[in-house]
Amino acid sequence: MDNQNQPSSKILKAMLEVWDETQQQNQFPISGESMRPWFRPGDQALIQHGITDLRRGEVVVFHRQNHLTIHRIIYITHQAGGTVLVTKGDNLTYFDAPIQSDQLLGRVIAIQRDGREINIDTVKWRLVGRVTVVLTLGWRKIYGFSQAMKVRLFGVKPNRVTGFLRETAFKIFTRIRQLMQ
Repeated sequence: MDNQNQPSSKILKAMLEVWDETQQQNQFPISGESMRPWFRPGDQALIQHGITDLRRGEVVVFHRQNHLTIHRIIYITHQAGGTVLVTKGDNLTYFDAPIQSDQLLGRVIAIQRDGREINIDTVKWRLVGRVTVVLTLGWRKIYGFSQAMKVRLFGVKPNRVTGFLRETAFKIFTRIRQLMQ
């Protein structure tokens, strides 16, 4: 989500208080490109609050430094201080800094787009989430390996292997998106 469409800190604080008290579902607009291709700017995310059972691949909303973010769970770690999540935007190349469970506001259960509601709290969408996580982690390993090999073989200049891997990953994600629509 882009900073330009973020609520001010006072409004955000008030929103968080109301959400915490009601523990109901709320809508929030998606304004950034970080969750493409599944979520688009202009979509409205329906957020379920008061969740306890989190799974890898689910899309959650959390707050950090007066900023709301909607990203996918990549890792879940249970520690003495509570649950720690590592999230990532589907359209980003990097993971977010770990978040504590007290920063979590809820899970995205549906998206409203063009006058229709897309329920993402289904077996089909959970599978899409899990596959997205597996592909993300696999891509990260392949990309890391290819970067290390590239440096060993060619120095720090770009090469065809990196371009080929990037194009292949793009084609895979595009095909999956076409199958889901």
